[in-house]
Amino acid sequence: MTAINVIKQSNAVHVLTDGAGYNADGTLIAIANKVWPVAHLNLVLASRGSAYFAPLLAQHASAAAHSFDHLKSIMPALALELAGRFAPLMRMSELGSQFDLVVAGWSETSGPSSYFLCDHHQHGPSVEPWKPVDLGPISLLPQTAAMKVDLDHEFPNGADPDQFDSVKDGMCILEIQRRHPSEHGPAGSHMLRGVGMFAQLTTITRGAIETKIIHRWPDEIGKPIKP
Repeated sequence: MTAINVIKQSNAVHVLTDGAGYNADGTLIAIANKVWPVAHLNLVLASRGSAYFAPLLAQHASAAAHSFDHLKSIMPALALELAGRFAPLMRMSELGSQFDLVVAGWSETSGPSSYFLCDHHQHGPSVEPWKPVDLGPISLLPQTAAMKVDLDHEFPNGADPDQFDSVKDGMCILEIQRRHPSEHGPAGSHMLRGVGMFAQLTTITRGAIETKIIHRWPDEIGKPIKP
């Protein structure tokens, strides 16, 4: 599953994503950007699932909202309306039309901020479809039991967000997520390795959004990811 990792520090929000596009059997079919800046709102959108949803939502959010906080208040209705309008396009994905969406940026009232929105029930009873859920200081998607074992080994004392090295520690987490398969598709119907192609770091501060590629993996189009 696509990686979206969010680290909130006192003066910045870091978003780490990968760049692998794949079909239902895990074969890589594309190099894909998965984070979409909305510069004048000082935020980014990152998504897992349908490749079409986040860029369409970013375009509409850019026009509909006048601030980070305003977008959060209208995001459920905006996302629901767009998902209905573009449902035939989203269903073109072999892995289904479901999506997970992360919005990260700089709130006018609370500073570094991030929240999560999805259109399904697969995250358990505490996460309802179409309702924003605030993310903690460090949020990792995906995170399986096997990944947690490796994470506890690499970070035995836990992780302080303000001491987090966005490149070094960020790459450590992405390599763990790359190593272990996780659920893909409707109702977790596929177990695949989905983190690959490149690692992208996007940083949002009070006055800027900066993004860069921090690593490239030797993955090949037409083949599955093989850590």
